[in-house]
Amino acid sequence: MNLENDEISNRCILPFLGFAIVHLISAFLYWWAWPDRSWRDIIMIPEYLNHIEAGLYIWSSTWYPRIDTLGGYYTLAVHKIEMTAALVALVATFGWYVSDCISFHDI
Repeated sequence: MNLENDEISNRCILPFLGFAIVHLISAFLYWWAWPDRSWRDIIMIPEYLNHIEAGLYIWSSTWYPRIDTLGGYYTLAVHKIEMTAALVALVATFGWYVSDCISFHDI
């Protein structure tokens, strides 16, 4: 099934790209919120994963205008990139739980 790559779908990239950039800024702010930790500290791993996730979403949002068919190369690539970003977010969630236990519960 062909999808029309018209002017409206090309304008739809801006909100997705904007949200991805806001996500990257948010990831930087989460990283910056740990001023007393070294960048090599194990507690910073979820923050680095958050940066990777934001970068993957920026990458996938730039491919939205290239999508031409439902089963096409770019459609499947966008799905794979966003699935990878979701899995990175899931791993980061467990990391945030562990960092919360280390920081606030003295394990």
